[in-house]
Amino acid sequence: MLRFVPLTPELAERYYGEPLPWPARGQALMRGDQVVAVVGICEYQSIDMLFARADPDLWRKPPPIWFKRVIISGMRLIARMRNQNKPLYAHAVAEQGISRDEFLAEAGARNFALSAARPDGFEFLQDTGRNASLEGYLYPAKYSIRKNDTPRSVLEKMLKAFGDNLTPDIQPSADAAGLSVYDVVTLASIIEREAVVPEERPIIAQVFLSRLRQRMSLDADPTVQYAIAEDPDSVRRYGYWKQELTRADLEYDSPYNTYANRGLPPGPICSPRLESLEAVVHPAATNYLYFVAKGDGSHAFAATLDEHLENVEKYRQDQ
Repeated sequence: MLRFVPLTPELAERYYGEPLPWPARGQALMRGDQVVAVVGICEYQSIDMLFARADPDLWRKPPPIWFKRVIISGMRLIARMRNQNKPLYAHAVAEQGISRDEFLAEAGARNFALSAARPDGFEFLQDTGRNASLEGYLYPAKYSIRKNDTPRSVLEKMLKAFGDNLTPDIQPSADAAGLSVYDVVTLASIIEREAVVPEERPIIAQVFLSRLRQRMSLDADPTVQYAIAEDPDSVRRYGYWKQELTRADLEYDSPYNTYANRGLPPGPICSPRLESLEAVVHPAATNYLYFVAKGDGSHAFAATLDEHLENVEKYRQDQ
């Protein structure tokens, strides 16, 4: 007897033999206690991907309607996300002939950043030599993946998309602000994870830039989420982006923890979209130094610590 149940981290781990690398939601197709198929939406950075995997033996057994049900289930998830006005970059990433481990290894290689090996058109990578990863430069968009694609060719597509979206004014605006493109990408990646309301991106950028100028710590929760994802136990329990941070989390020993360290983290924490990059070089003209989440995706901003503490008390009580 086959039945669909909500996909949980435990069922996903039972099916794949290891935890899913990113938070996901979807359905599992069960035969008794056996997981025979999974389908769902998996969020990696700001990219939402459709994934579907099934026991090959399942498709050899009549009726083939089970295959249709799995795919229809995935399509319903996509429709639901579209109804929420959430950007969707959906791809079936399984069975593409590209190993996830090989892709991540290639994305972590320094050879893209080294001038002697860097393909033409990727000059924006010239100041990433201090970081071994392409984190931040793999532009979040929709890509066609073909059977003859390799990890490197896919990465080059994503890097080209980043270069295509790097508007002509970003470099001179960054220079005028005393920032490198790498700094812009790093700060934009934090804004990407902080901002839910698009209109708040330039305001959040202004807050962080002001705090940097005043040598204040950024105190950005997403950098702590990124840092503690180094801990496999935390990932198993909470996923790669832990939602509720504890005081111990805020004290986690990592150069990416912007509560414990002043200045920018060593590198980007996700791949920012164009709007976040532009927010860094075109911040809002405000005097805010603080903000706190209201609980509805928006933030309350404040210019003084006293105002901020009032906002914290108000909105933390409402949540």
